[in-house]
Amino acid sequence: MVAFFSFILISSFPIATDGYDHCLCSVASDGTDYLVTWEYDIDDDRTWRLFCQKVSNAGSLIGDEQRICTGEWTQCAARPVYGSGLYHIVWQDLRSGYATIRGRKAGLDGIPYGDDFAISPGSVIESEPAISWGTLYFLVTWSASISGWAQLHGQRVNPDGTLPGSEIVISAGSHHHHYSAVSFGDTRWMVVWVQGTGSASDHNIYGQRLNMDGTLVGSEISISTTVQNECAVAICWTGTRWLVIWFEGQSGAGTNGKVYGQLVNSDGSLYGSAITICGTPTAASYYGWGPAIAWQDTLALVVWPDARSGVRNIYGQYVKDDGSLSGENFIISYSPNLQQRPGVNSNGSNFLVVYEQYDQTGNWEWHDIYGEIITPGAGITENRKSEIGNPKLTVSPNPFRSNVIINYALSSKHYAQENKEVPTAYSLLPTIRIYDAAGRFVKDFSRATPDALRPTQITWDGTDDAGEKVPSGIYFAELKASNGVREAKKIILLR
Repeated sequence: MVAFFSFILISSFPIATDGYDHCLCSVASDGTDYLVTWEYDIDDDRTWRLFCQKVSNAGSLIGDEQRICTGEWTQCAARPVYGSGLYHIVWQDLRSGYATIRGRKAGLDGIPYGDDFAISPGSVIESEPAISWGTLYFLVTWSASISGWAQLHGQRVNPDGTLPGSEIVISAGSHHHHYSAVSFGDTRWMVVWVQGTGSASDHNIYGQRLNMDGTLVGSEISISTTVQNECAVAICWTGTRWLVIWFEGQSGAGTNGKVYGQLVNSDGSLYGSAITICGTPTAASYYGWGPAIAWQDTLALVVWPDARSGVRNIYGQYVKDDGSLSGENFIISYSPNLQQRPGVNSNGSNFLVVYEQYDQTGNWEWHDIYGEIITPGAGITENRKSEIGNPKLTVSPNPFRSNVIINYALSSKHYAQENKEVPTAYSLLPTIRIYDAAGRFVKDFSRATPDALRPTQITWDGTDDAGEKVPSGIYFAELKASNGVREAKKIILLR
């Protein structure tokens, strides 16, 4: 029997929604809470600044958002990691007029402290940083533009921000090296990256192990060299081996792709064959930001943007340490507004998935940052207390055989407290969807009408979005307001 590891929809919640464009979010965990980073176009002039926000295990914001770097030049592509009792955040910095890699420390309270410091030499264009903690040092990797090619370089960093040893040349082969990711396991790091072949529509995935002292271990590892376009990569350590995942464009582009994986043993050999994680050509990638991965106990959670529902939203899949899938692809967050570039991390109990979503104003150049807490293996549960306000979601008859009536309405009380005014139907655009007990999307009844805030009645006839009858069992109707608060009701279907 296949075990379907499902999830609790605690509530998607806003992390950064004020002002203009927020994007390129990432997340780290200290084992209890989370630190989320993103870049923000403060003045709507495409001059980016970096911010961070501490988030609790329950999905609540801890304290205020913080500036990571106070300079007034562009900073972007921040990556946080936790190690040695503190967070380190690295980013791509343009204070010198071209990109270099810098870092700064942040405490357990999520507040950056001390001066930021240079990590890369700054003699060439250095971009796309990644970072991992390795028991003694952090390892930071980046692309360095040298002699017309983007090589892959790295640098170890002490917990106090000083640099032991010199810059490391990880891979200097021909063609461009981009979008590196790094993970520590079994006393050494594994760095993976996307490498060009000379064709704009053909890239491959390679890896290289490094010792704690920064020396290379063995030769480069060829992880995936298909004729398709592998253009985004991520990695985690499972406790016994590394799991590398990537986006593979089916038409040489960053859309209409699939998500694959490959296990790599600690000795650098491949374990088994490539794993098909998302086999439908509906996944998407954007300039190296495609799927993300995190490990917890016995499962990896892989997340990616996916357009199978007609709009790009965030999907997930659990993968075991032997490469087998646990359950099927499931929807993590659904919105009528496009979602993309997710990040994920685990605190040992839950996963936090973060992502950017087009904002609610209709401006397609602006994004907001949202989060979703995911608990493996717990099943969807219905709310014991409405977060939305009365009158709330009701279903009748229940159980049902042919048709069930779903009634809902939204109270303005919650929003009036926040916004000091009664909201418009657009600002509170609700969604109503059916999921099965494993958290898999079944049917969408979402509607955007002038009556969206008035009591609304929906009839579900027990079919999915394709019009096919679904089997007997437990289902959930989920009502979700545009600011992320949710309510769910269990429905029992008898055939």
